[in-house]
Amino acid sequence: WQLKMDENKLTGLILVFTMGIVVVGVSLIFLQGSGFSISETYFSDQKNAVGPLMATAAVLNAGMALGASGKRKVFLMILGLSLALFCVLMILTIRARAALLAATLVIALMLFQRYKNKYLLLSFWGAILLVVAVFLLLPHSIKQYVYQSLFAGFSGDITSGRMARNQQALQVLAENPLFGQLLNARGVGIVHNYPLFQVLNFGLLMAAPLLALYFYLLFVDIKAIATKGISAMRYVGLYALLAVFVVSMFEYSFPYGPGTTTVMNFIFFGIALQNNKS
Repeated sequence: WQLKMDENKLTGLILVFTMGIVVVGVSLIFLQGSGFSISETYFSDQKNAVGPLMATAAVLNAGMALGASGKRKVFLMILGLSLALFCVLMILTIRARAALLAATLVIALMLFQRYKNKYLLLSFWGAILLVVAVFLLLPHSIKQYVYQSLFAGFSGDITSGRMARNQQALQVLAENPLFGQLLNARGVGIVHNYPLFQVLNFGLLMAAPLLALYFYLLFVDIKAIATKGISAMRYVGLYALLAVFVVSMFEYSFPYGPGTTTVMNFIFFGIALQNNKS
């Protein structure tokens, strides 16, 4: 919150963070996997923690490209887009689907906000047509890589049983919304959705403080995004935090963890709030 950074310092922080994620990601891909190829089985137990880090780096670099200004604008645009695409490639390789969705949605939001004022009538349909055209023109090998990353190894439920557990959790809450399974464990298992996980395990009464903080942070973030958008690079932290909120719809420990996974998201968010205040 108190950390003030100009564009040059913020660019340096984004690049240092990104280089760290690239080193971790490439090491993971080559040491625990078989390089940049899709395996039918998940090769890393840490993909759900590392994936959102890669998504954060992708969002930050896309924001750096869209919000860059000054003499280095073209250079930062090329560098930012290149690093963002490489981070997406790493996400596809480790098959972190929640992270891929988060990066895709948040970057799409940034693109929409960046260009909606200039091309309001064309921004929505133009974006859809562009995505379709790019997909059709992509080489078959790239489309196959994306398809295998999303669906390889799944013969039935592509949610890995998460949708069924969510339905079970909702049934438990319909019977006992105030306490969930706090007083009577129902054996639902781990629900991979932060708000639903808290309400299921603690009930609405006990989970209320956790949900209040969760939705307050989300409200502050969305309000700032709606006000400032990606009008300058200094607001990119708003989108970095939004990315882990998207992940929290599919992973119960986000947006606060696991461990120190989301520390940089909150640091960049604080920088953006400081710039918003000033």
